[in-house]
Amino acid sequence: MSSQQTLGRYEIVETLGRGAAGVVYLAQDPALGRLVALKTLDRAAGGEAETLSHLREARAAGSLDHPNIVTVYDVAAAGERPFIAMEFVQGTDLKALLRPRQPLPHDFVLQLVEQVASALDHAHGRGIVHRDVKPGNILITDDERVKLADFGIADTHGDRAGDRLGTPHYVAPEQLKGQPVDRRADVFSLGVVVYEMLTGRRPFEAPQLEEVVRRLADEPFTPPAEHGVQLPVAVEDVLARALAKDPTDRFATAGKLSAALAEALQTPDEAATRDLSDLLPEPAAAP
Repeated sequence: MSSQQTLGRYEIVETLGRGAAGVVYLAQDPALGRLVALKTLDRAAGGEAETLSHLREARAAGSLDHPNIVTVYDVAAAGERPFIAMEFVQGTDLKALLRPRQPLPHDFVLQLVEQVASALDHAHGRGIVHRDVKPGNILITDDERVKLADFGIADTHGDRAGDRLGTPHYVAPEQLKGQPVDRRADVFSLGVVVYEMLTGRRPFEAPQLEEVVRRLADEPFTPPAEHGVQLPVAVEDVLARALAKDPTDRFATAGKLSAALAEALQTPDEAATRDLSDLLPEPAAAP
């Protein structure tokens, strides 16, 4: 896309991705001389009410100032193409690092969870619940910092247009049932991510979407041993508490989940990595 095309004051550089709610562009902010990610909102796809809800939540997320949270710079509601201008993060995401049946090194897991938990606790302390914690929203920068994206502006449509639940593997049971959610819904989602990193599998896998939803709502997670992964009993206890169906049985905060996991994983890890860079791809050239 030509850099001469604009959205608001921003000059479009290229398309970064497309989703059910709209398009994400890489753009230049000429006023401040920096690159930003522009997330456009499609009124037709989400409806007027949902678009306005995204914008209100984006404004709230803009108040968050934390090194592990992608910063929201600007929100524009006027015109046919409302958009949210966010920090452009150069690097990769956790989804790109996950491989089926290939657990990640324990010390990498601990580093990542500690930073995500710090981001969540910061937001929760300001009354903001993410509601869409998943590997695709956990970014890892080229300088090895973890950043949580889409705070308060998470796309609930999932990966396929018209599919309200999308891929619900990371959604807390109370979300599936349409019940009110609080910080403990994010704790559940983070627990799913932890399970996937430690086992290379999701805890509530099933061939059909309807069965995934049923398992999330009513059934316990698959024991890691059934995937051929032997974890310390203390780690399985942490997972059981994080993935409890009743929010009152979960860790009260993401930070407490992170601390409990760190204590449970004190045993030596044969597949240890010295730092995040051992798993990251080579940094791409800046646009």
